[in-house]
Amino acid sequence: MKSKIFKSIRVEIITYVILSIVLSLITTFVLVAGLFMAKSALTNNTTEHNTAVNMEGITTSSAGEGRITAQNESILYRYGNEARIKFIENRRFTGFMIIFATVSFVLFFAVYFLFFTRKITDYFDEIARGLEEISEGNFDIRFEVRNEDELSRIAGTLNRTTGEIKRILAKERDEEKSRKEFITSIAHDLRTPLTSVIGYMQLVMSKMEESRNSTEAFDKNEEYLHIAYDKAIRLQGLIEDLFSFTKTDSPELRLHLDEIDMVKLMEQLIDECYPSLSEAGLTLEFRRTADVMKIEADGELMARAVANLLTNAIKYGKDGKQLIVELRQDGRDADFTIRVINYGKLIPAKDIDHIFDRFYRVEDSRSVETGGTGLGLAITQNIVGLHGGRISVRSDERGTVFEIKLPAVEQRG
Repeated sequence: MKSKIFKSIRVEIITYVILSIVLSLITTFVLVAGLFMAKSALTNNTTEHNTAVNMEGITTSSAGEGRITAQNESILYRYGNEARIKFIENRRFTGFMIIFATVSFVLFFAVYFLFFTRKITDYFDEIARGLEEISEGNFDIRFEVRNEDELSRIAGTLNRTTGEIKRILAKERDEEKSRKEFITSIAHDLRTPLTSVIGYMQLVMSKMEESRNSTEAFDKNEEYLHIAYDKAIRLQGLIEDLFSFTKTDSPELRLHLDEIDMVKLMEQLIDECYPSLSEAGLTLEFRRTADVMKIEADGELMARAVANLLTNAIKYGKDGKQLIVELRQDGRDADFTIRVINYGKLIPAKDIDHIFDRFYRVEDSRSVETGGTGLGLAITQNIVGLHGGRISVRSDERGTVFEIKLPAVEQRG
C-alpha cells in the first residue's frame, strides 16, 4: 500500500512534516490546557478563601456601632493590592506558558518526525553500509527494493550495477581461464610437429654421409624428409588458424564488402575440397534454390568461414559416406541459409553448447588425424557475426547440421 502512495521520497517527507506539526500542536494544546485548568483551580480556591476572610472582617466592623473605621479601609486596600499582584502573576504565568508551549511543540515535533522518518533513515544507513561493502570488493551484496521512490530506484540501480560488475568479473575470469587453456593447448600443438620436424631433420643430417653410398639409407632419408615436410605443413596450418582467429576477433577489423555470387563461391570451395573428399571416401551433394544467388559480403572471409565448415564435415563425417551442402533463399528479402550436413559420428550433448567456443575441442578431436587448434569454428562464428548473421548446430539421428543464416542486403544497417 505504501509503495503505491509514496512514489517520491519528497512527498513522503512533506507528509511526515505536516503530520508531525499537527500531532505536536494537539499534544502541546492538551498540555497547555491542562496546566491552565490546574492553575485556574488553584487560583479559585485561594480567591474564595481570601474573599471570605475579608467579608468577615468588613461585616464585623460594620456591626460594631455601624461605622466604617480605619480597619475596614485597611482591608479594602489589601484586597486591591492582592488583585494587582494576581494580575502580575498572571502575566508571568502567560509568558511562561508561551515559552513552555514553544519548547513543547519543538520537542514533540522532533520526536514525531524522527519516529515517522525512522524507516527512511534506516534505509539510508542500509544503502550506506552496502556501498561500503561494495567499495571493499563485495559485489554479492543485494539492496532491498522497498517502495517506488528515489531511494528504491537507487537500490535497484545498485543491484543492477553490482550484477553487471559480477558478470564482467566472471567473464574476465572465464576469458583468463580460456587464455591459459589456449596457451597450454597451442603450445602443445605447436611443439609436437616442431619437435617431429627437428627430430627427423636430425636423422637426415646424421645419415647424410651414409646415404651417399647406400640406397637404403637414401630411401630412409627421403621418407624422413616427407614426414618432416608434412609436420611443417601442419605447423603452418596451426599458425594460420591462430592468425586468422586473432584477426577476425579484433574489433578494429573492417570488412571489404562486395557483391558475390554464393553459388559460384560454393562450387569453387567444393572443387577445392575434391581431393580431401576422395581421400575420405565421401560423396558431396550440392543443393541450391537458384543458379545465381548474390549477396554483399567480404569474399575472402566468407570463403574462409564456409571452408572451415566443409573441412570440419570431411574430418568428422567419414563414417557417413555422404555430405550435403545446401544454399537457399526463400524470397528476395529472406535470409540466406547455408547448411553443411554430415552423417558421421554425432557431437556429444555435453559438447554441443560449447562447439563454437574459442579453443574448445571435443575430446576425440585431439587425435593427430583430426586434431587442430579448436579455432576453426570460432573463426567461422566471428566471420558470420561480422556479416550480421548467426550460426547454429544440431546433431541427432538426422545428421550433424551446421547452419549459417545471413541477412539480405536490404536488412543490413
